[in-house]
Order: sequence, then structure tokens, then C-alpha cells
Amino acid sequence: MLEFTAAVRTSDYTNNGLIGLNPLEREFDNTSTKFGILWQPFEDLLVRANIAETFRAPPVSTMFGGGSESFNTVTDPCTNAAFLNNPYGQLTAAEQASCHANGVPVGGAPQLTAQIRNLVGGNPNVLPESGDTTTVGFVYNPGYLPNFDVSVDYWRIEMEDVLSSRSPNSILNGCLGFGGVTANPADCLFIERAGDGQIRTLRRGSGNLAFIDLSGVDMNTNYRFDTADMGSFSMRLNLSWTREALLTTGNLAAAQNVVSRAEGAFGGPTWRLRGNLTTNWMFGDFGVAWTIRYLSGLSENCQGADGLGPDGAGLATRELCSDVNARASDRRAARDADGNVIPNSGPRAINDVGSVFYHDLSASWRAPWNATVRLGLRNAFRKDPPFMISPFANSFDQAYDIPGGFWFLSYRQSL
Repeated sequence: MLEFTAAVRTSDYTNNGLIGLNPLEREFDNTSTKFGILWQPFEDLLVRANIAETFRAPPVSTMFGGGSESFNTVTDPCTNAAFLNNPYGQLTAAEQASCHANGVPVGGAPQLTAQIRNLVGGNPNVLPESGDTTTVGFVYNPGYLPNFDVSVDYWRIEMEDVLSSRSPNSILNGCLGFGGVTANPADCLFIERAGDGQIRTLRRGSGNLAFIDLSGVDMNTNYRFDTADMGSFSMRLNLSWTREALLTTGNLAAAQNVVSRAEGAFGGPTWRLRGNLTTNWMFGDFGVAWTIRYLSGLSENCQGADGLGPDGAGLATRELCSDVNARASDRRAARDADGNVIPNSGPRAINDVGSVFYHDLSASWRAPWNATVRLGLRNAFRKDPPFMISPFANSFDQAYDIPGGFWFLSYRQSL
């Protein structure tokens, strides 16, 4: 069997809104295509491939969302605040000169608290996101092994003009030219300082700031067999391996590989390997299921646990960080187009986060009135999530299970 598919979609839309009392109208159009192939050279094997263009218009909230106020934890690199370890006093003469050029007096700027006022709102100038998706794989059902199948797929997703918001530290580093970032005077327009150099407000919003390149391999395996006296057994193994996860941001002219690192560049942790193994046993109307979930290890920025320069942090963070001298190994440094490390472009300290295994158990009963009752325990061995420094207002990332296990009971009625 040989099958080809092709599709095309044309989009044409207009954005209308008010910026204050000034009307805004912008028109966009896009043509996206998709091509696929299915090839079955013999009965046991199916080969498949797809190439597709993607397109996403910016949401109304991103363009015209009203302003909101927040108070983020930010350290001004130019502050002389003693409770922040006087970052200004640990800068080089050239770095101090950069502070002076941006409204900071000689000696540094005051900072009264660890939180700085942020104003966040919509950006009517954002553009649509676009990208390409490629998948190539196969499905194998061997005739010599009934009820067994395996599928393997390579995938790659490339996105341009990705909507993303700048962090306060990113804006400060971009304005001052710190952290391996080339100074960008436009970033200084988002920073409002008082006459004494103290930051009054940081203004932030979404923009087409990033390019994302993700690739990896997914594998799924299923096998079922029946026995004469002990019922039937089935097993399913799902694995996802991330080969590469590259992020290029608008204020960093380099690709930063964030695979297995928990900085949330893609909305949460990016694990190198994830997997689920489920085993089911059915005996008459009764069944038992056991699922093992695996998440590989991560590493995260310690938010300056080394206590040096503008990355200074408190004693608790220093004690909890696993590697306060990580910069020397360039484990989180950005790289240029040739793969060379950009000096001083990574965090000074990294916290290693261990891998996690979760176990889920459940039992079911098929009632004679065409219903199924299931009782289960998720995270049966009460595995606690790994401690992390980077999540906001918590000690672990929400992508992990909450501490402890929990029971569940479900009833399903078929008509």
C-alpha cells in the first residue's frame, strides 16, 4: 500500500482595537501546507512521514490585555544595598560605568526591598508565530508474534517569532550589557529610575522574542497474551527522548540548549527522558493495573547561590544549591552558531535535580449491568517531588506530583 496526502490552508484576518483612544487595525494572511506519506511495503511494516507548516495568530489578550501590577523578586545589578551583598561594589570599572550611563550615581543605587514593581500588559505590535513540523517513523506488527506492535517516530518542531515575555533580569542585563549580553539601548526604555538611581518600575510585555528548535524520538510498545488458567496479561511501554531543545531569545544572539534543565523555557521542565510502563492483568471480570512513571534528572539555575556580584543570594539558597561553582564548567553557558561557549553567559551556580519514579496501582471490576468500578492509588509509595529552587512560591515544580499519594474511586456506566 502506498498513500500520499496533501493539504493547504489559507488564512486572512484583521486585528482591530484601541490603544488608549487611538484605533489600531492590522491585516495578516498566511498559506500553510502539509504533505504526508504512508507506505506499507509488506503486511507487518508501515512507514509514515509528515511535513507541515504551522501558523498561530496572537491571542487578543496578548495584544490588547490591560495592564497589571506585580512585585517580582529582582536584584538591581547597580544597587549598593547591603542586604543584597552590594552588587555594585563587586562590578568591574567598565560595568560600573554602564550603570552610571543609565542614571545610577557613583557609589550605586539604593534598593529598599528584594521586590521591584513591575507593570505588565498587552503589546499590539506582536506578529503571528510560524513554524515547521517534521515526523518520520514506522509501525511494526510482526506476524510471528501476535498481539505485539512497536512504533518509533522521530520528530522535530521549529518555531519562529515565538511569543514570549522578558524577565526583569533579562531587561536589566540587556540595558546594561551584563551576563554576556550585548547592550541594547532599547531595553533601557523599559526601566524607570528615580533621581537617586533607584528602580521605580520595570515595564514588561509579550513580544516575538524567541526561536525554538525541538527534536526527539518517541517509542510505543504494546504486547498482550492470554493464558489458559491465569487470565490475560498486557503491557505497554511509552518512552519520549528529547534529543535537543534549543532556545534563541531576542536579547541573546545565541542558541541555548536547555535539555534536561528546569528553567521553564518551554513552559516547564524539559526532561531528557520520560517514560511510562503499564502492566495489566485481567481474570474474568476482575483486573489489576500497575504503572511505573519515570522522569529523568534536571538542573536549574540557583538564582545566584554563589553570592557573587549581581547574582548574590542568601545563606539558605547557598546551602540548598548542589553546585555553586558551575560556571567554571560552562554547564549552562550559551553557545554561538559554531557551538563555542560564550564567556560568562551562564549562571554561576546550578542545582542538580534527581530523577523520579512514581508507582500507580488500581483494581477494577466489570459489573454484570454493563458498568466498571475502579479503585486506585496514585503515587502508591508516596514519593516526594524533588526539591527545586526556581519555582515561584513553592519548593517543587507543578509538573511533579504533589507530596504524598492519593486514592481515587471511579464508576463508569455503558449504555
